[in-house]
Amino acid sequence: MLTHYEKCLDNLLTRTHGTPIEADVLVLECRFRENMHAARTYGTDNHAERAAIIDSLNRLCLQHYGKAFADLIGRSQTPITAPLASDNIYLQIIQARARLNTLIDIAQEMHEIPPWLKARIQEAHDRVHELKLQIMRL
Repeated sequence: MLTHYEKCLDNLLTRTHGTPIEADVLVLECRFRENMHAARTYGTDNHAERAAIIDSLNRLCLQHYGKAFADLIGRSQTPITAPLASDNIYLQIIQARARLNTLIDIAQEMHEIPPWLKARIQEAHDRVHELKLQIMRL
């Protein structure tokens, strides 16, 4: 889970290099990396702080790129051949389930689940269900 966030952060840093939002991303990167270093080195894991950092990254990405922070990897690559409709939907189901599982993992690490996280979990669950219905219609 955390390695995925680190890859997304690297991707975001590349995208924002030399842009007006680069400084904001660098501040969030510093906070995130400090949080991860403390978790890995000392076992002191502040999940609420990490969730707040990821939420800030999500808002920034949605505002400037129209997609969530966790969705920055893999979506910019164009396949060499066009996939079948069902292949694309199965891939979307896998991605939606991964997002749902990530949100659930974050929620399980918190003592109290904030309303914004509950809403995102419900959105991810609904997306998985919607995609399953699309498969059934093919």
